[in-house]
Amino acid sequence: MTVRFSYINFADAAELTASSETTGLPATNLLDTRPTRVWRSSGAASENLVLDLLTAESVSLAALLEHNLTSDATLTLQANSSDAWEAPPLEESLAWHGGLIVKFFAAAEYRYWRLLIADAGNPDGFIQLGRIWLGGYFQPSRDFGKDFSLRRVDPSPVVYSDSGSKSVGERTPYRVVELNFPGTDEKAEFEQLIEVAGVGGDLIAALDPVNAVWSDGLHDYTLYCHLESAPEWSHRVNQRWSLRLRLRETI
Repeated sequence: MTVRFSYINFADAAELTASSETTGLPATNLLDTRPTRVWRSSGAASENLVLDLLTAESVSLAALLEHNLTSDATLTLQANSSDAWEAPPLEESLAWHGGLIVKFFAAAEYRYWRLLIADAGNPDGFIQLGRIWLGGYFQPSRDFGKDFSLRRVDPSPVVYSDSGSKSVGERTPYRVVELNFPGTDEKAEFEQLIEVAGVGGDLIAALDPVNAVWSDGLHDYTLYCHLESAPEWSHRVNQRWSLRLRLRETI
């Protein structure tokens, strides 16, 4: 099963311009690693975001998080070498999903990127988005082992009184993934990921981006996450290593 990691978000260094924004919820919130700090537009029928990456970057992945888009929304990603949009050389449609929206495409190197959003029937009357990601990805040549784990964690505290009555403090659940790469010879590539992301740095991990195992692995098993703990290396033989990664979903 293929896995892909993206650990550099070029959007975070971009100059960002939105077609509209609501007071107190500016487009600059999209650059915050916390997806709950959202951008909100004033309308929903026709909105856009333009990102100037300041230099041309090779992008092959786009992702949107913490959105209020309906299933009727039309999402189009464009790119160009200049801030001109009459006939951009790149145009990709993004498929809607209720959670994380993600799109992989052939790598394209451009400075300017634009996201078009049309969701006229949105009952909220506005577009809300918590994070935008534009980056490349690393796909290990050897996949993770079958002994991986994926679990949902609910941190909600449960307290019992002396009489036995229960009180629950609601917290947001998150997912934890543990991946084991039993015989990788790409230690340098993994070390670069580990160095750039660090413990707590944000990244995208797509566990089944080509839907080889799950019917919608691209969306349902792609996580916006971070390394919860330091990766564990074990030497096997010659240039082969065993690596265990523990990823925690960022909420």
